[in-house]
Amino acid sequence: MGLGRVEVTGGFLLLLAWLNYLDRSFLVPMAVLACGVHELGHLLAIRLLGGTVREIRLTAIGAELVLSGPLGYWQEGAAALAGPGVNLLLALLMILCASVIAKAAPANVVTKWVFYFLLDAAALSVGLGLFNLIPIPPLDGSKVLFALLPERAYLTLMRYERYGMLVLLLLVWMDVGGFYLSGAIGVIYRWMIGLFF
Repeated sequence: MGLGRVEVTGGFLLLLAWLNYLDRSFLVPMAVLACGVHELGHLLAIRLLGGTVREIRLTAIGAELVLSGPLGYWQEGAAALAGPGVNLLLALLMILCASVIAKAAPANVVTKWVFYFLLDAAALSVGLGLFNLIPIPPLDGSKVLFALLPERAYLTLMRYERYGMLVLLLLVWMDVGGFYLSGAIGVIYRWMIGLFF
């Protein structure tokens, strides 16, 4: 499977270095794993739907996949759902591995560290998946919403797509909806934990 051209921007590298410098609890490796699997979900879905990725751009605000040609509305929505869906599957897999460690591995410092790393990474993966379902561009939820809208409404909303990131940053900064998103993450994470513990 060809990935196309991969471009890593200076902003991405600076953000990664800064976060790694500040990281004391291994959040950066967890985030890199969750984000990498998220984008892999998009890549696989695009490939299965007959699309080709011409370029992958890693920027300070995330990854951008540039396709060789457009996908249809429904295909675009399916490819957008693949990233968050894979995040939820990754969280389930990590919780399953943590439950196997809890039940079968000898208790020591290493197994305890791996156990908590898996559980924390699972929570982060659930959070990334749900956050990306918010229907504000450039997040995946906006692509799903656009795929469900009639063409006229889609074209109207596309005129405002370029302001999506600004709106998103303002909402995050003002913590609008954070309570509900955190609650949803907690509910899904606890449900997943209940499946294996």
